[in-house]
Amino acid sequence: MAEKTVTKTAKKRKGQFDGKPGSGRPKGSKDKFTTLKADFLDVHKKLGGVEGLHTWATDKSRPSNMGRFYQMLATLLPRSVNLSVEEHALKLAEQIKEKDPKLYEKVVKIMNEMED
Repeated sequence: MAEKTVTKTAKKRKGQFDGKPGSGRPKGSKDKFTTLKADFLDVHKKLGGVEGLHTWATDKSRPSNMGRFYQMLATLLPRSVNLSVEEHALKLAEQIKEKDPKLYEKVVKIMNEMED
């Protein structure tokens, strides 16, 4: 007896990746974050701007607002910052060299000692 092989092709559901790149977001259109940021700033303005936010955060009848304010602030700050201390130190050293050559020599000596 011959066996029959039945193959079904699964239909792609909306949002399911099929391995082929799509057209993506149209060029020039704003992403969701940019729109959300603009909306948040509009609401901030309507609520009184900086003065309104300050009044809300320092409301004596609601002391928890201050904590909420700092929680919101923490979500807006970058989670990590990459700094090149060496680059900044060199720029600072150049500024010192222009103003005080003797101090510059001391700074260079300290930086060289730190490398060793």
